[in-house]
Amino acid sequence: MSAHIPLDHSLPTQSRPDAGGKGHTSVRTLKSEDILRGSKEVVIEHAGTVYRLKLTRQNKLILNK
Repeated sequence: MSAHIPLDHSLPTQSRPDAGGKGHTSVRTLKSEDILRGSKEVVIEHAGTVYRLKLTRQNKLILNK
């Protein structure tokens, strides 16, 4: 199952120190509502592996492989 989710590239970005401590990287902020779009679960395919992003009854997010 594959669905294209159009993302608003005009969303604000945040500058954070990178892991190597050599500078800052820009991190895009996405709202969970925009990702889930009314669903309780979405499938994310990354490098040939399928992950599931789930919204719990306690309104928390869980990412499972």
